[in-house]
Amino acid sequence: MAISAADASAVVLSNVAGPRQFQDLFTCIPFTFTFDENSLAAGLSSAGDVSVVGAELGDFVLIAGTSDLVDVAMAAFVASSGVVTVTCTDLSAATNTGRAGNETYNGVVLKPRTAWAT
Repeated sequence: MAISAADASAVVLSNVAGPRQFQDLFTCIPFTFTFDENSLAAGLSSAGDVSVVGAELGDFVLIAGTSDLVDVAMAAFVASSGVVTVTCTDLSAATNTGRAGNETYNGVVLKPRTAWAT
């Protein structure tokens, strides 16, 4: 998939007078989850689903580890209504055993407000 640069017509908020605050753009749904994966093989991924009431397709998801994620990448997305899928991928050339089992992570679902482009 190629990623191209946005042109001026693609910048939704370019004509809005004055700065917009983050809270003006999104409704936030914070959540926490545990990811019980303490051993990932080199280059492989593990995924798990988290129930988040109010999450819908098209929402953004941000997650943050509560400890150092050495050689591990975490990503999350809304997979279906009320379900966020979290993926943990080992980026190293060896099995990563640095994850503590049942570690708690923080997340937030960002729901674009319907009037955010006005």
